[in-house]
Amino acid sequence: MKGFNFAIASKKVPVSKILSSIETGIYSLSHTAKDTIRDGVTNILRTCKTPFIANISKEEENPLKNLRRMRPYILPDNKGKSVVVMDSNEYKQKVSTLLDDIKTYLQLTDKRLNPTTRAEKDLNKLFLNIKVDNTGTTPQIGPNLYKNLHSNNSTLASFHGLPKIHKPERALRPITSSIGSSTYAVSKHLVSILSPLRKNTYGQKQF
Repeated sequence: MKGFNFAIASKKVPVSKILSSIETGIYSLSHTAKDTIRDGVTNILRTCKTPFIANISKEEENPLKNLRRMRPYILPDNKGKSVVVMDSNEYKQKVSTLLDDIKTYLQLTDKRLNPTTRAEKDLNKLFLNIKVDNTGTTPQIGPNLYKNLHSNNSTLASFHGLPKIHKPERALRPITSSIGSSTYAVSKHLVSILSPLRKNTYGQKQF
């Protein structure tokens, strides 16, 4: 098993995938920096060529073609050591079961609107107040940090599940990814501050 880190050599440059990955990485930068990076990457992609050298055999390629036709969900297991191929209907049913738990999740309706915009506005207002600081003391955050923490066009956190292959019926472990959400930038900043304070190495508490 080659695992998720193995990439099949492409016969052509995957332009759309590269551009999509770039957008994910630069979302928190300024508009000027974003445009500079986009222009640079676009110029490189226009001129680059990749010689195609197959790195899988025909015997390995045929099962992959069959999987593409079946369109299953291919996921890492909960422990991250194995590759799991799940029927798409089974995966969707298990995810629906998790999300139907009304004690844990609330469904967004016309009366219960998407809270993303409100959370973004509240955070930006808080950052602005801290940056301006009319008390006469030194502001707690500078203009560069304010720009990095300021949230624009944030998205909802995404939800998916990882199969627990060692459990009966391959139950899913719910995973929420907050990348791109209104609180992602500030959470990332707080991690950079708090991580050096942690002395918990190898899972043992040390004080």
